[in-house]
Amino acid sequence: MLRQVIKYWLFFSCYWVAGPLQAQFNFPYYQAIQTEIDLPQSPYFYPLLWEKFRLQAPRVLEPPTFFYLYYGYTLQPSYRPQERPMALLRLRAKLSEWQNPAFDWPAFEAMTAETAQAEPLALEVIYAQALVEQKKYPHKTDGWALGLFNAAMQTITQSGDGSRQNPYSLIFVEDAYFFLTLNNLTPIEGYDKREGNLHEIEVAPVAEMPNPTHTQRLFFDEEAVLNYYLSQKDK
Repeated sequence: MLRQVIKYWLFFSCYWVAGPLQAQFNFPYYQAIQTEIDLPQSPYFYPLLWEKFRLQAPRVLEPPTFFYLYYGYTLQPSYRPQERPMALLRLRAKLSEWQNPAFDWPAFEAMTAETAQAEPLALEVIYAQALVEQKKYPHKTDGWALGLFNAAMQTITQSGDGSRQNPYSLIFVEDAYFFLTLNNLTPIEGYDKREGNLHEIEVAPVAEMPNPTHTQRLFFDEEAVLNYYLSQKDK
């Protein structure tokens, strides 16, 4: 089931990368998000959103609620993009092995649960939770973790089309590279640069490596990360 979901997102994302149609993107404007999530009377008041998220309330995964949960996280004291938990680094190393027949799923499940406590909205963690859920319940189509994966991918792909004018917006730098992995794309060595809050990466299909014939440049907005570093300088 998870592979089917991933295939859907591969098609969806590549369709938008190609840009055949004009679209209305849902780009995060952080000042407006801050105003909304700080209002106690708002349906997106962040302490309430976070409590619902921790309780795995299904409605928190629906738009636009998840939009405020995901991008609003960058405005919370717990958001520290420069401090990557060791648990996340260990999980990252294991993720590339999950299709191995001898993969240790119980250990991976424990590792995923630990990492989700430390960094619950990192894309790799969200993906790992969906993998674990689908391994345990292969016929379940409405699980929380799978819904979370879908909500995250929908939020990211609807934030832009990867162009300079409409970049994808993620909340962690390394999520851009994992986003490429999920879409069977790989960075071209030697072309990876930043200009202001824009991160530009030249990519190609994994299947064409090491001599790609189809390349394109994708742009990712890192405003949330940049805002974090600027806020730390003021302290």
